[in-house]
Amino acid sequence: MEHLLGSEGYAPLGMCFKWDATLLVLTVVGNLLAALAMIIIPIALLAFLRRGEQYKSFHWVFYLFASASFAGGAAHAVKIWNVYHPAFALEAGLDFFSGVAFLSTAILMWPMMPKILSLPRPEQMDKAYDELKAEMIRRESAEYRNRQLASIVESSNDAIVSFMLNGTVLSWNRGAQELFGYSVESTMGRAMRQLIGPDMDMIIEVLREGRKLDTIELPYTTHDGKQIYLSLCVSPIKDAEGKVVSGAAIFRDITQMKQAEKDLVHTSEQLSHSNKELEDFAWVAAHDLKEPVRTMATYSKLLSQECEDALDEQGKQFLNFIHRSSIMAMARIDDVLKFSAVRREKFNPHKVDLNDLVARVTQDLNSAIRESHAKIEMPVELPAIQGKAEYVSLLFQNVLSNAIKYRGEAVPHITITAERDGEFWHVKVRDNGIGFEQEHADKIFQMFQRLHNDEKYSGTGLGLAMCKKIVELHGGKIWAESAPGEGTTFHFTLPVYEKPAVTDLRVTDKIADVKTDLRAKDKQAESRAAAESLSRVEAQTTPEKRSDLSATDKITELLPDSLPKGAPMEMTAEISTDIGVADKVDAQPGSNDSPAEVG
Repeated sequence: MEHLLGSEGYAPLGMCFKWDATLLVLTVVGNLLAALAMIIIPIALLAFLRRGEQYKSFHWVFYLFASASFAGGAAHAVKIWNVYHPAFALEAGLDFFSGVAFLSTAILMWPMMPKILSLPRPEQMDKAYDELKAEMIRRESAEYRNRQLASIVESSNDAIVSFMLNGTVLSWNRGAQELFGYSVESTMGRAMRQLIGPDMDMIIEVLREGRKLDTIELPYTTHDGKQIYLSLCVSPIKDAEGKVVSGAAIFRDITQMKQAEKDLVHTSEQLSHSNKELEDFAWVAAHDLKEPVRTMATYSKLLSQECEDALDEQGKQFLNFIHRSSIMAMARIDDVLKFSAVRREKFNPHKVDLNDLVARVTQDLNSAIRESHAKIEMPVELPAIQGKAEYVSLLFQNVLSNAIKYRGEAVPHITITAERDGEFWHVKVRDNGIGFEQEHADKIFQMFQRLHNDEKYSGTGLGLAMCKKIVELHGGKIWAESAPGEGTTFHFTLPVYEKPAVTDLRVTDKIADVKTDLRAKDKQAESRAAAESLSRVEAQTTPEKRSDLSATDKITELLPDSLPKGAPMEMTAEISTDIGVADKVDAQPGSNDSPAEVG
């Protein structure tokens, strides 16, 4: 020890520096700083090693480097001692040990460099940390969703069951327990085939193919023998690779719904039967009422002409009321018959050229058009539609006659246009009439609904109701836009004509036109036949038979004896003429209803 620290035979470094203050300070301070640094570094490395778990496998390298650094620091401290007290042997020993330790560290670290370089960098560590944190959040979220789904499944009133592809039950919720009557414990490992039956084999095959089985209905007998109906929906459950590993089935008790469907069908059948009976009753009632009302009109006209001198002013007024009411009643009966006929007649749609149809309708309305000086324009050619000519003709008669009837001070100006709207033609009929409040746009299509009184605008309130029925029968819609004093625009849609592949409908169209003409002629013949029948009844009735007289015949008994013998026959023909005029003006399909610009 004395040899290492001794100073015999050696001079201190200060003498070598000639005790120069500058050199002494630089030497002492420099070595002091180096010593401190080389002593602090190993201490920091040891502390770092204790916290850096990823560097545990390299701890011996850290220890070796720390030893070398500590020895180097001690050597620098001895150099400060040597400035004043020579101890060069100790310094040399420390330098040697430090050099060997540093060299050993360098040699041993070289083969370990790949491992050291493979250690993650700080940014990589941060990224890995963020990814790990995100994964933890995803897992927590997935666990939360799983708990939620499990809660939803468990609380569902529907029976939800999961099962393996061999049909073994995996899960069984509360709804399944209540529906099937089996507890969870008794169903685990049980075969689904025992629940569903032979259909389970088909379901398994569908699931193996990865397909979903949409809702099917099947009868089921519960364990207590109760017969119910179930709806079943089955979906495959796949793993991460998309392979079907199991299935999930949802059962719902639809027994009440099936019973409600049966009740609805039964009620619908009853309603349909009731409607049919009601339509038949309306048809028969209107048809049977028509002849007595015609008789009232005939004899009221006859009384007013033949007994004019025998009646005072009030009597004439009362008789006039009877006659006018009879004419109006006949118009309404005719409209009821037409309205009922729309449903009673077979609907066989065919090609209908609206240009030709509107031309025929305007010809039928020629008298009203001439009287009002109405102008009807079609800026563009109208299309052909798929429909029934008689019904579509009735539709245009109602709309156009309304436009003429409900006119203001100006000459009626009516414009008819049509534009394609998908599978339908959107037809617009615009006029410059008196219009109505838009809030009444729905009311005008209701039966017997009118917006104006009968004194100024005659009608029955059935025309536009009939229009709505006709348009709906063709699968379209009808509505109106209007404002007081600004006219009305009627909109309705009719199906586009679809040209058949083989059949030529031109012959059918001609036949339909002929049928329309025949119906018009039949109506005139019916009026003549009724008048002749009335005359024959009066002529053939004897006093002995008068106790069995009908109401029509009893009216004849009330007539004065002074009437000419042929008067009833002549007056019937005259009244028939009056009724014909009423049919074309006051009781026309278009006039019947008020709505268009009325209601």
